[in-house]
Amino acid sequence: MTRSHQHHETPEQSFAEVALRMGGASEDEAVRTGKLDSADDQVETMFSDAHRTTGSPIHRAVWDRRVSTALFQTKETTASEDTAKVVNRSLVVVRMHKERGTLLNDRGKISDEVLDDLAEAVRHRRETMVR
Repeated sequence: MTRSHQHHETPEQSFAEVALRMGGASEDEAVRTGKLDSADDQVETMFSDAHRTTGSPIHRAVWDRRVSTALFQTKETTASEDTAKVVNRSLVVVRMHKERGTLLNDRGKISDEVLDDLAEAVRHRRETMVR
């Protein structure tokens, strides 16, 4: 059996490499991705269990299918006055363009005019900070 047709994992092959080969990836893609996967596994071993990928709340939620939602809670913070002003000006810009029907361009993306107006909302903040 040639190497490209092997379907078992050897010490030289990572899980990703084997899976890619089984999925029909090119030899080059399988080997390169396998090396990245192996390097990632090695980096993981440098961290304590609590700081590894397997210790993250999202990993546990996906793989264990149960996790405390308290792990996803953040401390409540209050935006600075300057930040609140930028957010409020930005909301005014978006609402105005939505009412005018100019929020999206003909490709369904945020229009350049909206992006320019949002940039101006941020620039206005910077100008008042310099004064």
